Amino acid sequence: MLVGQIGDPERDSAADAVRSAYVGGYLTHHELSQRLDQALSARSTWDLSSSVRGLPGGGWLMLSASVRPFLAARSRSVRHRAGGLLHRLAIVFFAATSAVLLLGFGLWTLADGLSADVGVGFLVVWLALSALPLLMWRGARRLLR
Repeated sequence: MLVGQIGDPERDSAADAVRSAYVGGYLTHHELSQRLDQALSARSTWDLSSSVRGLPGGGWLMLSASVRPFLAARSRSVRHRAGGLLHRLAIVFFAATSAVLLLGFGLWTLADGLSADVGVGFLVVWLALSALPLLMWRGARRLLR
């Protein structure tokens, strides 16, 4: 068990676990009172562990309290990498679909000549296929914040 500082969210989670154990019939009223006092006055993960020891889900609660700072740092890093990848993927997808559509438009124009129907059709298809990269781009910006 790592010994580290805890805050109100960890104390509240432990108190909720103790209350759930009482409601489930795992604790008496006296044990509930004693464990709630321990949980709400805890200053470290070591202190907090005594309040949930032996309760259903208590081990998982303590593991998550010990590992939470590490996971938060990792999730920011992973989120930033995912945002960068999504950003590049949106650019590549937009460039590839635009190039294919432009080539198709050029070939169609060579075969049938330039007309308003061909121009409007190209514009509509290009805008429709550009919506997905735009959504990917916006999602990447959200992840990179």
